[in-house]
Amino acid sequence: MESSRVAPMSSRTRPVRVLHIIDGLGGGGSERHVWEIVRMSDPQQVSHRVVTVFPDDGTFVYAERLRRAGAYLQEAARESDETANGAEAGLSNLIKSRVPQSLKRPLRPVRSAAISVRNHFAQALSPTPAQEDASASRDTDARLMNRSSAHELVMEGVYSKAMERLMGEYARFRPDVIQGHTFHGFSLGLSLKLMYSRPMVYFVPALFSQLRDAKVGWLIEQYRSFHQGVDRFVTGYTDELVGIGVPAEKIIRLSVAVDLQEVAHVYAERERHRAEIRRVAGIPGDALIALSVGRLHPSKGHQYALEALPALVRRFPELHWMVIGKEWEEEREALEQRARELGVERHMHLMGFVEEPLPFYAASDIYFRTPVYEAENLSSCQAMAMGLPAVGFETGSEVLLELIGKAGHGLLVPPRDAEALAEAAIKILSLPDRGRSLGERGANYCRAHLDFQQLVSILVAVYTELHRSQRRDAN
Repeated sequence: MESSRVAPMSSRTRPVRVLHIIDGLGGGGSERHVWEIVRMSDPQQVSHRVVTVFPDDGTFVYAERLRRAGAYLQEAARESDETANGAEAGLSNLIKSRVPQSLKRPLRPVRSAAISVRNHFAQALSPTPAQEDASASRDTDARLMNRSSAHELVMEGVYSKAMERLMGEYARFRPDVIQGHTFHGFSLGLSLKLMYSRPMVYFVPALFSQLRDAKVGWLIEQYRSFHQGVDRFVTGYTDELVGIGVPAEKIIRLSVAVDLQEVAHVYAERERHRAEIRRVAGIPGDALIALSVGRLHPSKGHQYALEALPALVRRFPELHWMVIGKEWEEEREALEQRARELGVERHMHLMGFVEEPLPFYAASDIYFRTPVYEAENLSSCQAMAMGLPAVGFETGSEVLLELIGKAGHGLLVPPRDAEALAEAAIKILSLPDRGRSLGERGANYCRAHLDFQQLVSILVAVYTELHRSQRRDAN
């Protein structure tokens, strides 16, 4: 883990107050990081408060935990939260009439982001003449339903409602530092920072290629246009930010990390987890498990792991492939159909979203790191910390986030090459110890470099430095 330009903490009479702004609190890596930061911070050093851009629709995995920690005070979504009232119109009303004239300029990043979202959907949903002709007689209703669904983000008035929540929470919490996360946390956090002259830190959630793939490529232009207002960017991918004009001195370079104490606790029960998960999945107690973790989305590369499965099963007849991650019906059906065509349906287990995935790592024998854009993420680092050997695609990501080559706990293969993926996995599982000594290299590397407590300590120092500088400038 690396950082730069982080001053040591100074003594003070009260904790630094940090207001986190994040899209939601579902089961993704960014959401997990917010929970870990809150949980692992020394309350005598930092006090946290979390506000979400979207209301809790019942899928907020970390909401109750953060409530118990006193960091999240929002109630669950009400029926009225789902009423469409027009984001653009709601934002216009907010800018025109709900705040003083002096605060209208700080809302420009929000308005710019809302327009970017609107324009993205308008372009994506405008069919070509050929598409109009082809669909006119058979799927007009479905196309209109999809258009309505895609416009939902723009039409809900999400930004204006979120700004109201943020301004109310600011008045109650009086934060010293604003911390933006995920997509809309950038625009809304920056607007709040400009309103109240508080320093802002922003976690870059993904590679630019991932942002484009997730249909939020407009966020890159937000970074380019408004980075002057952000005090520190936190990322593992510095080159991309520097390439669009973000000064290097604003960038804190951090890699992903894991809670090593939690890993050690689960690993101590490894044999129990191996037995229980095989029993639940209905597979033999001595079966090999290849594990993939990540939502069912093409960017996670699960389709390539599936294509590799027949070769693996021919070599190891009792090998089973498990996938844990949020599911979409279309993607699940496509994987199930392809598994039937390949004749490996009984060897594939789509387990859905799992709130606490570490027992699955403890139960597994090898990890498939198949995302096609990113290298390491929280999931692959958890596998690494648990001592799993890994096979992964060589994505070309920055060295900081390409750890298989650095730690030596597995093999890299060309991107999207299912045959090479299968060959690498067979090579590892054919070793006398099934690759356990390889996996231990990764665990040792994590213990030395990827403890989440180190990341929290660096962030606390950043918060403290920015707060101290802001106070000094005010005086």
